[in-house]
Amino acid sequence: MNNPALVTIISSLLSGLIGIFISSWFYARQEKKRMKIDTARRLLGFRYHLTGEGFTQALNEAFIVFSDNAVIVKAIEELYVATISPSKPDIENKILSLLKAVCKDVDCLPDNINDTFFLKAFNVIKD
Repeated sequence: MNNPALVTIISSLLSGLIGIFISSWFYARQEKKRMKIDTARRLLGFRYHLTGEGFTQALNEAFIVFSDNAVIVKAIEELYVATISPSKPDIENKILSLLKAVCKDVDCLPDNINDTFFLKAFNVIKD
């Protein structure tokens, strides 16, 4: 084999492999971000019914989806301890801490929203 052909073959293989690795890395990063946003959306969307199936499922998957964020993992642990305690000490603040940490992680924590908006749920009552 002559030198120019060998260089062409090797550079073609290397560029393909590099392209595959970069593409896989971007895909994994985007997929993780999508899962985080979906979990955050469901946690906030089902916060009106904390004992319901939707909130419970989102909360159960949150410790895996957000496992790279120690603040969220700690907030989940503290919320769990508060929920199993008979007196439910400071449970609103535990929920608030968790929801705010999740929003901060997915970069959707508006500055003009105060804490009461996280605890309020919008329900439409039909007359």
